[in-house]
Amino acid sequence: MSKAEIFKHLSTIILNEYDQIDFNETFFVGVVIFYVTLILFITLIRKYVVPLLITLFTLIFLALSGTSINNWLLENWHLFLRKNYFEEEGILVAFFWTTPLLFIALYDILWLFGKLVKWLAKMKKEEMLREIQKAEEKLQQEENSKKGNSPKNRNYNKNNNKSKKNKKNKKNRKKK
Repeated sequence: MSKAEIFKHLSTIILNEYDQIDFNETFFVGVVIFYVTLILFITLIRKYVVPLLITLFTLIFLALSGTSINNWLLENWHLFLRKNYFEEEGILVAFFWTTPLLFIALYDILWLFGKLVKWLAKMKKEEMLREIQKAEEKLQQEENSKKGNSPKNRNYNKNNNKSKKNKKNKKNRKKK
């Protein structure tokens, strides 16, 4: 089978299955409520990285376990539904369970990237401020050394000025 034939076959199965599904059953309503709650939860914890990461890994685990969930629901559908909607291929689980979970995981990843960008901007700003401070200190030291105001020169100048004053005082005494 070519890719086009496979796509056509899958799309027919999906459309046929979609028409037969009663989305008012409590199972489907519960799953939709789970998705809405999950999105709200991620939105509430968006400022905290660790819970976002834990949620992301949980979502990935749940999405990857779609086949196992499909197999279990295939055997135990009568506990949740009035009619069996599950098949061996797992199309319903793929579109109603795995795909939404992956989109919610993408939503989680976007919040994480936003947090990462803020951290990188903050770190870069702090780095630039440190570089500016170092450059200002270096300029100040250069200006002080040009003026002779370096710590070594200050002591020398103080001592030198004292000795000049002493010499002037001695000259003034001799003149008197």
